[in-house]
Amino acid sequence: MIRKSEDRLVTVYLENIHGDVLTNYPQLVRAYIKGKHGIYALYNKSKLYYVGLATNLSRRLKYHLRDRHKGMWDRFSIYITKDHQHMKDLESLFLRIAKPSGNKVKGKFVKANLLNRRFKNDLKRQMMRHVSILVDGEIDRDAGGVRSEETNKKAPALAPYIEGGFEIRMEYKGRIIKARVGTDGKISYKGKTYTSPSIAGAYARRKKTLNGWKSWKYKNKEGDWVYLDEIRKKKAKSKKRAGRKSDKLLAKKLAGKRLRLTYKGKTYSAYVLRSGRIKLRHNGKIFDSPTGAAVAVMKRRQGITGWGWWKFRNRKGEWVPISEAR
Repeated sequence: MIRKSEDRLVTVYLENIHGDVLTNYPQLVRAYIKGKHGIYALYNKSKLYYVGLATNLSRRLKYHLRDRHKGMWDRFSIYITKDHQHMKDLESLFLRIAKPSGNKVKGKFVKANLLNRRFKNDLKRQMMRHVSILVDGEIDRDAGGVRSEETNKKAPALAPYIEGGFEIRMEYKGRIIKARVGTDGKISYKGKTYTSPSIAGAYARRKKTLNGWKSWKYKNKEGDWVYLDEIRKKKAKSKKRAGRKSDKLLAKKLAGKRLRLTYKGKTYSAYVLRSGRIKLRHNGKIFDSPTGAAVAVMKRRQGITGWGWWKFRNRKGEWVPISEAR
């Protein structure tokens, strides 16, 4: 059954017309599209160059003969629509799919919802259920899909901050939830172990997500119950103090010196500022420590000590690790 023209979005269209027609036969073109609105496309040697929408197609195409697109296209197509209610969404659709080189904008859907985040969360839950079936033979329904230690192989988040085991607790709906942190940094709760305070907290309170660092508490040296986040803050302060010591050492012995680091056949250069901080020569970025600068150029974090990777030229003209300046 043929639809009536009133039901159609596109009423009439012209395709693959040479741009010279606009200059040589303007009256003919005007007769076809004057006062019409719709979507138009510009091509450069049959390749899509630009997509746009206009309430006056004739005026817009003439404008493109002298604006920044001049000389960048040789043919055009126009699609006259019944109304302009969905024109913006159509233009955005073309821009997001075709990605024409002449368009600077990506194209936005005003009232449409992007489902990527929701899809990602649903996909995570499906994957976690799948892992539970493969490893445990059943889905852990009480955990709400939260992984226990058997399916979570990451290093314990608390491991870098502690020296021994201790008890942690959390208040929830008038009751106290207790757990135990082992010497390895793993958290034990109701017979299961977790590498993350957030995952353990989410299991204990049967939530999908939870900030365990600001939910669990431990007893400090003064006997006060404080949030686990305080452990991280103390570590960060000690690192900052250590950083200041290294800054003073570099400022005293290597200020103004050129440094270099060779990794995977490529050599990176830097120099030590008077403050002791390190500035990379290729991008001008400044770092508080040699390790921070090394991580930035090598793009890896594990097993890196900047004092061993960065080298300076000693009095003998030899390139040696900056650790020898200590």
